[in-house]
Amino acid sequence: MKYIFIVFVASSLSLIIFRAYVEPIFLMVFKRPLFNHFSIFSKSLSHGNRLFLESEIIFYKRLKPKFKKSFENKIIHFLKRYPIIERENLTLSQQQRILIAASYTELTFGMNVKHQNSFTKVIVYPKAYYSHINDDFHKGEFNSIQKTIVFSWEDFYHGIKISNDNINLGIHEFTHAILHQATKPRTNTFDYVLFEDEHRKIQKMLKKDNYFNLIKNSGFFREYAFVNSKEFISVIMEYFFENPKSLKTKFPELYDRLKTMLNYDENCFSY
Repeated sequence: MKYIFIVFVASSLSLIIFRAYVEPIFLMVFKRPLFNHFSIFSKSLSHGNRLFLESEIIFYKRLKPKFKKSFENKIIHFLKRYPIIERENLTLSQQQRILIAASYTELTFGMNVKHQNSFTKVIVYPKAYYSHINDDFHKGEFNSIQKTIVFSWEDFYHGIKISNDNINLGIHEFTHAILHQATKPRTNTFDYVLFEDEHRKIQKMLKKDNYFNLIKNSGFFREYAFVNSKEFISVIMEYFFENPKSLKTKFPELYDRLKTMLNYDENCFSY
């Protein structure tokens, strides 16, 4: 018993030292977390669900086998942590729930964000739903007060099936949630700190009139990107995932900032 206690204390101290000193130094130097895809008790989806995921999510299909396992493990973690609630007689299958989790996982794949608490549940309507807050129909939203992500399934799934129109409701709303979390530094892990650091750099870039005008007048991004700074980040994140080559060609500095924000590693992909 004495030796078990000593091992426990030593392990706990090692973990504290690692989290307090080693990991932040590594993050500061290399701009990415030291561990992300390692899990002692990693879990996988069933064979049928893996085939389904490959048929629906291009991001997952392109991953190397070992990273596919990490993607599946993150999906399972999401589904256990966040209840997905149906509204207006909608009944979601397990595979539909997997797609919702996959959207969040795709966005945060390079991050270690198990401590996300800007939302606690996901609510899904069959189609665009009426909001009494502003007397209008919504396709989706992030409500920071109620800590809720809301989707119209019809519009969410459109973002999955049509992968080249730069519109992806899942990526858009989950980006709002990540950004909201990242602006609360006292509650954040180092991944969020990095996310917010790059976000500030993007905002600084946009304050330069010549750069902002170059982006706005290019006609590359849809107009909704320029409603406010939060919508800008969520919209360009959609472009990052749906049209990365064009984004990189037209605005390489912006692309690199987003890549660093997400710890997006192209070496994870087989093609």
